[in-house]
Amino acid sequence: MSTRISYENAQMASTQLIQCASNILTAVNGPLQERTIVLDLDSSRANTLPTDYDTDLESDWSNP
Repeated sequence: MSTRISYENAQMASTQLIQCASNILTAVNGPLQERTIVLDLDSSRANTLPTDYDTDLESDWSNP
């Protein structure tokens, strides 16, 4: 198995990783700085528990 990577492949991979990191930073910082709109549906889905989520700690399923 070859352990050498061509310059072009390394450059392409690093460019894509930097673009991915930039997209993540933009996605996180935009709403925090109130520069982007967060959809109400996305916000409600992210902050509510599912309807089938069992929060009863006394349940047999919670205590194996």
